[in-house]
Amino acid sequence: MFKKQDFTYYIGWLTLAFLGISIISGVMLLYRYDPTTFETAQNSMFLIEDAYRYGWLIRSAHFYSSELFFIFLLIHTIWHVQIDDYVGKKYVYWFALAAILVVSFFEMFTGFVLRANNESDSASLIMQHIILSVPFFGQYIASLFYSQQYPSLYFYFYHISILPIILILLNYYHIKRMFTNFENTLIAFFVTVLLSALLPISAPFDIVSSAKRPIIWGPWFFWPIQESLIYIAPFIAGIILPFFGLLSFALLPTQKGHILKRLFLFGFVLYFIMIFYIMIFRQ
Repeated sequence: MFKKQDFTYYIGWLTLAFLGISIISGVMLLYRYDPTTFETAQNSMFLIEDAYRYGWLIRSAHFYSSELFFIFLLIHTIWHVQIDDYVGKKYVYWFALAAILVVSFFEMFTGFVLRANNESDSASLIMQHIILSVPFFGQYIASLFYSQQYPSLYFYFYHISILPIILILLNYYHIKRMFTNFENTLIAFFVTVLLSALLPISAPFDIVSSAKRPIIWGPWFFWPIQESLIYIAPFIAGIILPFFGLLSFALLPTQKGHILKRLFLFGFVLYFIMIFYIMIFRQ
């Protein structure tokens, strides 16, 4: 009989399998991408997509495996909370999962910026605006991510070296294992290849804004923050609200009632409602 705990681990192993495929495909793309300037990065994307043999397939595999990794990570996290899996768990293990969410978000975001098109450039500017809204330290934090001379270079450095290493270490600390089983790896591989073959990503040509659609949207997981900026100050929408959402999740093992659990699940439901709303009415 299928148990709730079995589903938790099964989704977790699939998540790890998609992460492995994303890392392997990313390493294969590493040697064909030039982040020196916006133009060289964009030319690299065109060459990978159209000139190099099977470049489109590798890029699509990297994209879909990364997207599926993040989606399954969210499902895995929500299910953990729903079945009260945090009860009796050590705080540090639960905090590691919260840290995985944060690092995965920035890993996905930096990858989106490296696409080198108008959407990625706009998303990068919005994130810079949010960072600069941080009192006292905003300018210093922004200097760690943005360079006027080489706009994509810092994002490239974090995307291929710092963030993946942190993500691997956190995953190992969370589950005490580096590799998933063969069955989940095979499933993840075939799903990724199938999506890559049936839904290949076209080269990222520039998107021209129009009077009808003056706003260029960033990645789907960034939509709720981007939409909130219309109504709320950047520091609150981009820093305070996500911080308290993650804090409510990280502190779940320390509380006896269900207030934080309900708060976190409500925030997650609201997060996805905003995504679907934007997908249907704003695109």
